[in-house]
Amino acid sequence: MLFPTSRAANECRAYITRRQAIREEASRVIVKVIQDSENHLAIHVAFFPPELWKLAKSFWQHTGMGISSRYAEACLSIDPHVVMVATRSDIDHDSV
Repeated sequence: MLFPTSRAANECRAYITRRQAIREEASRVIVKVIQDSENHLAIHVAFFPPELWKLAKSFWQHTGMGISSRYAEACLSIDPHVVMVATRSDIDHDSV
């Protein structure tokens, strides 16, 4: 699931973790950032197992924290050769 900020992606992860009865599955929710420093664009991605889709969709649907269609369109123009993917620990402290 795509988010414009690390805060939103991490809130999605926390939402899933708080509501998931099976903690092993919730611990498999990973947040990464894909960044194009040349164009100052970043997409924060929450990865999760398919069985957690309903929880993630609920967060996305009720918070409005997902990326906008305009931002998604801009991100589609990111050149894959200049993309940097950060680890979760890199963005846990990110204030974007």
